[in-house]
Amino acid sequence: MRCRFSTLARAKTSLTPSLELLGNGARWAAGNGTSALVINWKDNYLAHNQTDGADWGPWPEKATMNNWSQSIQQTLENTGFTVKSAGDLPENLSGYDLVVIHAYWAVEPRHTQLIRDYVSNGGSIVILAGVPCYLNVYSKDWWPGNSMLPEWLGGGFYVNAGGNVTVTVNNPFGTKFSAGDSILYANTSSCAAVSSPTNNGQIIARWSSGLVFAFTNEYGQGRVYYQATF
Repeated sequence: MRCRFSTLARAKTSLTPSLELLGNGARWAAGNGTSALVINWKDNYLAHNQTDGADWGPWPEKATMNNWSQSIQQTLENTGFTVKSAGDLPENLSGYDLVVIHAYWAVEPRHTQLIRDYVSNGGSIVILAGVPCYLNVYSKDWWPGNSMLPEWLGGGFYVNAGGNVTVTVNNPFGTKFSAGDSILYANTSSCAAVSSPTNNGQIIARWSSGLVFAFTNEYGQGRVYYQATF
């Protein structure tokens, strides 16, 4: 569930195409909302590495976690969000217009109902990479074993992929991208992907293998955006 890219995401002055897609996907999900909670790897590590770390892992490198967290925060701020970061899901999500979940070990099966109710009642969720697997089974390592995606996310199965990512629709979320544009290349086959979402969402981008890189889903009164990586 980890992948290496030909270039690192830039979290300084500009956004890479995959981060631009992420920011605009988050904006689509949240509509006019401006408050975002990000459950990120860095804060999850800071919250748990001293007490739980012996049984979790291996953690990503600290520089990698910092880069991920900074990239997500800058992306959301560039898209008009006020961002709060945390290492764990709070018991109540209703105070946020958008919740972004990136840290795998911050979610467990007990959170499934919390997130489902939040989305069903009009909340907005961005799910990244392999997070869905950890909603199915309690796991604090890289191999949770259950790859089915929950119905509120859009269904289908988590798989691995790599190579080139191309956009499948013109101007997704109002971006400048056209169908067929390449937005990311990963020189590995161990990145996240989804096989055949089953609900009526829209596929936004695919890996060169045809597996899904990004898609949307609407559930109840809420919206969900999934993206494999950035």
